Amino acid sequence: MEIDEILNSNLTKSDKMRRLFDEGKTRKEVALLLGVGYGFVQNVYAKYFNNRPLSQEGDFVFNRTFGVELEIVHGNKRQLRDAIRRRGVACEIEGYNHATRTNWKIVSDASVIGGYELVSPVLKGDRGLAEVKAVCQALEEVNATVNKSCGFHAHFGTQDFKKDISVWRNLFANYATLESDIDAFMPPSRRNNRYCASMKVSNWREKVDSAHNLEQLARSITGGSRYFKLNVQSYWRHGTVEFRQHSGTVEFGKIRNWLLFCARLVDFSKRERLDSGGERALAKLLDNELANFYKQRKEKFGRR
Repeated sequence: MEIDEILNSNLTKSDKMRRLFDEGKTRKEVALLLGVGYGFVQNVYAKYFNNRPLSQEGDFVFNRTFGVELEIVHGNKRQLRDAIRRRGVACEIEGYNHATRTNWKIVSDASVIGGYELVSPVLKGDRGLAEVKAVCQALEEVNATVNKSCGFHAHFGTQDFKKDISVWRNLFANYATLESDIDAFMPPSRRNNRYCASMKVSNWREKVDSAHNLEQLARSITGGSRYFKLNVQSYWRHGTVEFRQHSGTVEFGKIRNWLLFCARLVDFSKRERLDSGGERALAKLLDNELANFYKQRKEKFGRR
């Protein structure tokens, strides 16, 4: 929205302030534009930048269903299974499959050098995160590690938008727009990987905008392959969208933050499309904790 549109809209003063902050206005400028006291603006600013809302309906709440696939290096499946079970989490050892279970499963994965894959059932919200944390504690107990052949894939439920092409267009476009920023806080091995190819295919903007349905969008951007940073093939198999770019990890903090990042991106894409990337764009998605975490990751990998 333009500044005049924001000022003349029917939004509450607090919502107008948030939109003006997104447009880069300072607290003093916002106070002058709206004719309100600086203290009022400061209170809204402090709350907003501790947990930026993604909609006029309220602050971001992590309540989307999700699942994780952790590619790990470890030599003893039974040892890992038993460590997970000791934490009250159901887990089984299975052969390679794509079936969704009600328990965690340990399955073979030919792409992982010296290891295998640990796959969650459908999880949800904070309770799901607590279960992931327990599993990460088990991974730490058995000294599981990762190498460059490992990835961490995150699935998210799409029940609230399903085949709504406008949401999928925004999601594809937003990921492509932010791809350089995301690449900056990923290790080099995950920036151009044959298992998570770039979303910036030739003429990607035109292809996104011209897609009339999800099938057409998938064909034009990914050619029907699941080996892209954003995988839509999982929709037809599991009813999810899969984020494939993250490097392998057994650290709960990294897993949690990426899950929250992706969930926020999905929610944001339900209502808005980014025009450009950069810190200002990321500020529309992230709270302070996530912003600081990924800033540190960028510095670690030398891309500022």
